[in-house]
Amino acid sequence: AYKRKRFPSWLYLLSILVVELAQASLKAREIIFQTVSAISQEFFIALPSQEAMNENPDNVEDFYRMITRCVSSAPVALISHKPLLSSSLRASIPAVRINERNAQRTV
Repeated sequence: AYKRKRFPSWLYLLSILVVELAQASLKAREIIFQTVSAISQEFFIALPSQEAMNENPDNVEDFYRMITRCVSSAPVALISHKPLLSSSLRASIPAVRINERNAQRTV
């Protein structure tokens, strides 16, 4: 659904699921991180530059809130998804320079 309609609410919902399922079974954790990875790819396609991020600060804010929740709820699982971790870190460089303060704080 996020691929068709890039609403921040999808990112927010997924961030809540990360917290709720982080301590669940290994299978549940794997499914949630596969979903985070898939949505992250769409996020990076949709917002490839600082300008695109400036135009969509709510998406940036909720994406990095989701990543923050991954770090705090399941750090080992996040580290095991190296492509997700490295692309999130790379995208954070232009994201810290966006104009919206709330979005900046989450990065």
